[in-house]
This record gives sequence, C-alpha cells and structure tokens, in this order.
Amino acid sequence: MYVLLFPLAVGQSYAQPTTTITGRVTDETGSGIPGVTVLLKGSATGTATRPDGSCSVQPRRR
Repeated sequence: MYVLLFPLAVGQSYAQPTTTITGRVTDETGSGIPGVTVLLKGSATGTATRPDGSCSVQPRRR
C-alpha cells in the first residue's frame, strides 16, 4: 500500500498551476466583436472571440 501511494504524492508536487489569459475585443463604441482571431505574441497559440467579443487562452508551457 505504501508503494502505491508514494508515486501519487510525488506527481502532485510537480503539478504546475494553469495560467489563463482572458480579454475582450471591442469596436470604437465598446461593442464586442465576434469571430476575431486572437494570437499570443511570438507563438501559434490562439483562439477566436465568442459572440460577445470575449476570449480566453491558456499558453503552452515550454
């Protein structure tokens, strides 16, 4: 039993918190713009905005 629990305890110590970047794309009147592609600078990681212009993306860890 002790041998089976040890790997679980070690695995949890290496867990990294997840970072989520959120935002909203708006026009000059403050209305959200749907379907805009949002990319993280210097990467290919991205997402598209929702109907209200909001978006969220989780950067990949290196």
